[in-house]
Amino acid sequence: MAVAAMLFVGFSCNPESNDPQKPDDGKDPEPEPEPTEYVAKIAVDGDFADWAALPAGSFSKTYGDEEATHPALTHCKVYADAQYIFVYIEWDTDIVEADPGDINNLDEYGDPTGLELVPFHVYINTDGSDATGGFSDQFSDANIDVLLEGFLYEVDEPGVSMKIASYEPSAFAWNGDVNGKGWTWADLGGVTCAGAGIDGKYELSIKRDDLKELGQPVADEFSIGFDIQLAWDSVGILPNAAPSEDNAAGVLASLKVTTQK
Repeated sequence: MAVAAMLFVGFSCNPESNDPQKPDDGKDPEPEPEPTEYVAKIAVDGDFADWAALPAGSFSKTYGDEEATHPALTHCKVYADAQYIFVYIEWDTDIVEADPGDINNLDEYGDPTGLELVPFHVYINTDGSDATGGFSDQFSDANIDVLLEGFLYEVDEPGVSMKIASYEPSAFAWNGDVNGKGWTWADLGGVTCAGAGIDGKYELSIKRDDLKELGQPVADEFSIGFDIQLAWDSVGILPNAAPSEDNAAGVLASLKVTTQK
């Protein structure tokens, strides 16, 4: 009886005896997959061939109407992935021309009189909603949440020549009435962008994380619009339309974009 009791106790104290370990098959555990390295489909380098390589349906585009009130912008494409928004634009060089100004005649700010850097604005409906934002002046859906303001040109040789600049905009948030009008914006700060091109053609990128850090995250589905200016007056807007009885201003809704993942 004592031996039987001891055997019983020994058996009871070995809980693994009912769940034997699997034999070693000699194979190492599967390694954790390496994080996928981000590779942009668009390189902002002034060579536009990569735009032509984008799959059909992966980007949004629009063409300007020659009869529009502000016809200088003629074409744009927008491609968005999880990290960046990429923009390609074309403009009429007969309308838009940079100017180094007169270095012998400075204005009140110390700039050459007649200096024209060509302001370029990007308007983004970041949340994709018509219930926020505004700026009906240029877009019929009046839902713009964020404005980026930068320049397409910089001085090459003072008083002599200009060259295409990288895009280094400031960001502003709409702070007017919802779906309202007017130039009503609050300064947000800078945004990481890049830009490159030639006269009449330009591409730029916008870093989405920067907008998120400024309190303006961009939704997977959003909309966007643009204008180009001379002497701070718009000469080109996209999307646009020719004025008509039903649409005297020739304004259209901002361009819808779906993020590619």
